[in-house]
Amino acid sequence: MEQIRIQYFSCSPYHVGEEKFASKTQELKTMVYKLLKDLQNEINVNFVFEEKLAYGLKGENSSPFQLVKAALNNDIVIVDGSLEEDEFKKLNLDFGANYECITPAVMSLDNVLILSRTQIPLNFTPLRSNVKRMGKYEDEVNEDNKGKKGYQLEYSNKQIVLWLKKELIAMNNSDRLVRDIKLQLNIENYKEEIDELIRKQKEIFEENTKFIESTRKKEGIVKCFISYRGCYYNRKKYDGKYDIPKVVEEIKAFHNGNADITVLPEGCLSNELMPEVRRWAFVSYIDRLITECDEFWIFETKHKEGESQEFGYWDSWWCMGEILTILRNKNEVLSGKLKVMKFDPDAKDGENISQVDISTWHSITSEENKELARYYANSDFLEAGYESVAQMRAMRRWPRFLRNMKFKLMMKYIGSTYSNSFEDADFENEYKFDDFESSVFSHVYDKSFMENRILTCGSCTSLGATEENVRKKNFIWKFLNINDEYTERVDGLSTPEGTIILTPKMFEYIVKDEKKRFNNFIKAGGAIKCSKGHLSLLYRTTDKFYIWWTPRNGKRTGPNNVIIETIPVYSSLNV
Repeated sequence: MEQIRIQYFSCSPYHVGEEKFASKTQELKTMVYKLLKDLQNEINVNFVFEEKLAYGLKGENSSPFQLVKAALNNDIVIVDGSLEEDEFKKLNLDFGANYECITPAVMSLDNVLILSRTQIPLNFTPLRSNVKRMGKYEDEVNEDNKGKKGYQLEYSNKQIVLWLKKELIAMNNSDRLVRDIKLQLNIENYKEEIDELIRKQKEIFEENTKFIESTRKKEGIVKCFISYRGCYYNRKKYDGKYDIPKVVEEIKAFHNGNADITVLPEGCLSNELMPEVRRWAFVSYIDRLITECDEFWIFETKHKEGESQEFGYWDSWWCMGEILTILRNKNEVLSGKLKVMKFDPDAKDGENISQVDISTWHSITSEENKELARYYANSDFLEAGYESVAQMRAMRRWPRFLRNMKFKLMMKYIGSTYSNSFEDADFENEYKFDDFESSVFSHVYDKSFMENRILTCGSCTSLGATEENVRKKNFIWKFLNINDEYTERVDGLSTPEGTIILTPKMFEYIVKDEKKRFNNFIKAGGAIKCSKGHLSLLYRTTDKFYIWWTPRNGKRTGPNNVIIETIPVYSSLNV
């Protein structure tokens, strides 16, 4: 009988059997321990259960080092990643202390299993977790959550243990419990050069990631992403007939039931009142979801006035952010790797579905592509280096010749460090000093990009846009110009209609009354008028989501020294 070590990381300092008080954290640990005892005979392995603290960043026994060491040593690592205020208070710990053990490496290791009763941070995407990535339709309509969606989804300890049992059995059946010796790396006593250690780690991460990707891509299953106006999720039916549940039904029927649907719940990501940097973080997040799919489906609703107003697909900035992904991957679409499909609710029954020919859609220019790359790179939840923003901003004050020296040193470092990565690309000739200059002075490093919120007045915006807009040469610049940064820089652009830029002081003044509750959904709020006198209510909802800040050099890096940042969700309503 094979012996497998299970290293269980949680915030509970008590061992199994030493419970001092009622705690969901301790209860889950005990339930997992009992599961392993029962399961080992069923799958013919001997589990050795070891308990570890998930917090602690200092010294040789720091929790992140202990976790990575165990995972690379082919142990099975289980982490309780639940984020519940009450549980941390009971244990006298900072909120999110259990994420001190997490490093970016965890997202590339398939022997690390993340358990959670709550949603996990949006920028933390482990290979194995009972919490599905946002937008997994079957998870969103799970009856156990009684109508909850998005950030509100929760999981009981019983549900988690049932998931864990299935996962461990599946891992055993695919030889991922008793792991190949080639996947083992003793980082504590490694005797080779550091370059060889990095190479070996990368090899293991790539193997783990590819394995999980192969299991997610089921034979004959088509992965479909649905792009749509949020109100049609399940709150409103287009012309009284079509909403997302009905569209999902139609797409599955089109594929004879062999469709895996990704559709983001209403209001989870496309909230109008987030700082500009976070808008683009979500555009980037959605971009990842789309590029993992085989088909991109447009639910093409049309703008209609009348007693029952309908909302046009092509009028939405957020929907156009999803179209942006298609333009950025136009070659893949034209080669057939990614299909663009349309569900037209105004067509006759049986004629609603068609494939979209995007050959006449706008082709992104080199200048547009470079500017878009700056937006994505400097806002992406997983890759943005927010700590570099101040440095780039400071370089604006340097003389040009000093920036040129900095550029040459940077290119020399890239050439020597990553030379093998650029064997097939003339990187030095492609990236010039002028490109570096454009980056330094790009809007993405402005303080306003990081702090200001953009509100669009629905009463001022022109409505009734069509697919024809995506064929126009200024489509990209017009999309970017929601911040009015390009009006003077790009020919043919005008100040965006109905846009209100809210500085932090303005925004805090409007929604300052945190004690007043309007109802169970709206927590606090106030109103603002646009230049034409239209009134918008700005309010804080009871929703929230989490961002994980990676510890560096044994220190936390988040705002106010947090490791998990709680982001309140704000919204707007025309009144």
